[in-house]
Amino acid sequence: MNLFPAAILFAALAAAAHAEAPFVRIGRLDPQLHDKAVVRTQGVVIDALPDEVDPRYDILLLKNAESILPVTLPHTPDGHAALLDAQVAVRGTFNKVTDGNRNLSAPYLNAHAESNVAVVAAAIAPFDVPELEIHSYASAIDVLRLGRRRVSGTVLATWRGDHFLMCTDTNRMMTVRLVKSGELPEPGDRVTASGYPETDLFHVNLAKARCRPASTPAPDDVARRLAEPAVPVARAFSRRQGTVYFDSNFQGRRVTLRGVVRSLPSVGNAEGRLNVESSGVLVPVDTSAHPEAEGGLTLGCEVEITGVCLLECADWSQRAVFPHISGFSVIVRGKDDVRVLSRPPWWTPGRIWAVVGVLGMAMLAVLVWNASLRARAERRGRQLLREQLESVKANLKIDERTRMAVELHDSLSQSLTGVSMEIAAADRAAGDLPPAMRTHLDRAERTLKSCRDELKNCIWDLRSQALEEPDMTQAILKTLQPHVSDASRILVRFNVPRARLSDNAAHAVLRAVRELVVNALRHGDARTVKVAGTLDAEALRFSVGDDGRGFDPDDRPGVLQGHFGLQGLAERAKQFGGAVSIDSAPGRGAVVTVTLPAAATTPSPVGVS
Repeated sequence: MNLFPAAILFAALAAAAHAEAPFVRIGRLDPQLHDKAVVRTQGVVIDALPDEVDPRYDILLLKNAESILPVTLPHTPDGHAALLDAQVAVRGTFNKVTDGNRNLSAPYLNAHAESNVAVVAAAIAPFDVPELEIHSYASAIDVLRLGRRRVSGTVLATWRGDHFLMCTDTNRMMTVRLVKSGELPEPGDRVTASGYPETDLFHVNLAKARCRPASTPAPDDVARRLAEPAVPVARAFSRRQGTVYFDSNFQGRRVTLRGVVRSLPSVGNAEGRLNVESSGVLVPVDTSAHPEAEGGLTLGCEVEITGVCLLECADWSQRAVFPHISGFSVIVRGKDDVRVLSRPPWWTPGRIWAVVGVLGMAMLAVLVWNASLRARAERRGRQLLREQLESVKANLKIDERTRMAVELHDSLSQSLTGVSMEIAAADRAAGDLPPAMRTHLDRAERTLKSCRDELKNCIWDLRSQALEEPDMTQAILKTLQPHVSDASRILVRFNVPRARLSDNAAHAVLRAVRELVVNALRHGDARTVKVAGTLDAEALRFSVGDDGRGFDPDDRPGVLQGHFGLQGLAERAKQFGGAVSIDSAPGRGAVVTVTLPAAATTPSPVGVS
């Protein structure tokens, strides 16, 4: 996220165009008074680094006396390294809080462009600076006000790739933090370090430092101190009323540590650190400079470690009245500084509990599996029972429909045939009848023929097993089979599962499709008939379209002409609360669409438990 919103930038540039920015010392910038104001200030660049949140910007750390101010600039490939240690004047917008993905907010100066940074005094060579001289009465602010200083001494230990501890030629212990990692000297080397003094109120340290080899030997008192034998680490701390206190005089001393490894870096500790329990205290051991010293270590090992004692103190702040030691660690200087005295037995409590846990999980898995098999068997049994019941119900329905078909054929069908024969005989015996009577006889004969055809279809439906088909497409094809000689002329795509329709709805669909297809082939001389259907949450929709000769929907033959098909279809749809629409014209085929509400076509929920 951009830390510097466009609105702030435009406001700052507009203000700068109308008035000269005032000069304010870094320590005098007030977050309330100068927020969003364009100001000028001046200081020494003690660091230049890329912005980790927004890669479009670099951050300069500007120092003046005891105050440090972050300054943001557009990113350059060299990261503005050329400005290190230079005295610069900066013009930009002061902001009391950062914007964007920052956990903490702090004031900063947005310089906007390279042209707003001017070098007042070029950087001097890092080592062409005064020797660091610290008096016992110097305050923390006096230390922070010092500019870059140099110190010579002997390296005692290194860690984290950019830290080392040295004993200065004035016999002081000093922690040095390099400006760049990868340039660490080795323990025992003589070096000159140049950096900015800081303090933790126990020692004066150097930050943003650089180092180079020193040509002078160590003074005699320093050499004697470095030759002192290692002492037990337990002498570096004491217990009083349950609290552990640390002796600051042990900073930089060689110590020996004997204890049990309780944690390794690979199981979640800080990088390059392991914890060793000694005399009831967990002592951090830093192996970041020599990770090979961890080789072969396991939890529970008894080890003996020789290293340099490092007190861990927070840097001074104005709110820290008294110095505070947060702990101490032992810095390993080589692979041979760690020696394994004994290894734990294989059957440790942790492994025993692990085995017990694995066995418990296996037993639990067996129980869960058995329960799962039992549940699956029960579900399968219920499914088989439902299938058997459905099969019995289907057979009963088929038997009942067959019985009704036989009765209709033996009674009503034969009666209609007799009536038809009687009307035909009356027509022949009557001779010359008046035109009105002849019209009524013809209409009665056509009506009776339609009734016989309808009865024939009903008997076929009762005998047919199309209703038992699980696929409506197959059910439609089976229903049309007796009426269509060439099945390739019928294209069916009915995307509705049979189980989604009640028996009444399925029967109505099959009757309607058959009626429309037969009409299209018989009366419309269609070459191809297409049947389509779909079902959603609102309605069941299906249509029958053909490429026949078509007709005028407003002037189609009806009941008086002995045609009951479309009229019967409309009445059947009305029983379900639906409707029928017809799109046709002479010479361009016909499409009949039927829409039925979904609630009226779905079966009632019936389950078997």
